[in-house]
Amino acid sequence: MAATDTKAEAPAATAMLSGFSVNVSHQELDRIVDEIEQLYFNQSEQWLALEPVRNFVMATLGYEDAAELEDALKGPFVEFLQKLPCVVMRTNDEGALEYRVKLEGEDAKPASTLRLRVTQPSDLWRVCMRSPSSSVRIPELEFEVGSENKRVIDSIYNHVSRMIFNLSRYASLPGQLTDEDREKIQSTVSDLEGLLDLKHAWTWEVVDPTGMSEVQPMDDVEVVPLEMK
Repeated sequence: MAATDTKAEAPAATAMLSGFSVNVSHQELDRIVDEIEQLYFNQSEQWLALEPVRNFVMATLGYEDAAELEDALKGPFVEFLQKLPCVVMRTNDEGALEYRVKLEGEDAKPASTLRLRVTQPSDLWRVCMRSPSSSVRIPELEFEVGSENKRVIDSIYNHVSRMIFNLSRYASLPGQLTDEDREKIQSTVSDLEGLLDLKHAWTWEVVDPTGMSEVQPMDDVEVVPLEMK
């Protein structure tokens, strides 16, 4: 498996991403944003009141009270929502704050590919927000992962680790694969583990037809226009 010396250098996550300044870990950010989005899309109302949503997030994610949640967010819940680029807020006729989640493509940017050469441990710990429509390519391995149909925020290291886990689990399913296919998957897993060990430089590409994916910090990240067919 991947060496642990690279993992030890993981910094605190950047925000979501360049326009979001709350100092919250990317894993917790991903969990909270996912709950906010899933709750919204499971309701029939176009706008949702903030307080019930905050209480739902606290109960679902195991926060004892609002103070503990705000401590995790480094500030009030309302300020957290205001800094999320996927959220629109308003004050209703009764003076209460409400929010809605932007639909995919509502603020779409030009289709693009984000390309980063991963050459050092700090590159593995850049935070990558994948939009629901984005796919990931690693050209050196001729490897590609399709869209996940949800926003995913995590370090590049953890994105790759998740790929390793999913492939390993699939390869272990009894009766699903031929021995040859299983060996090919296990070889790919080994290659992915080598990327996390930084045995050589490699390329992280996020292909996004909506242009909404981000990598932070953006230093040395190439943004290449994507020609849509």
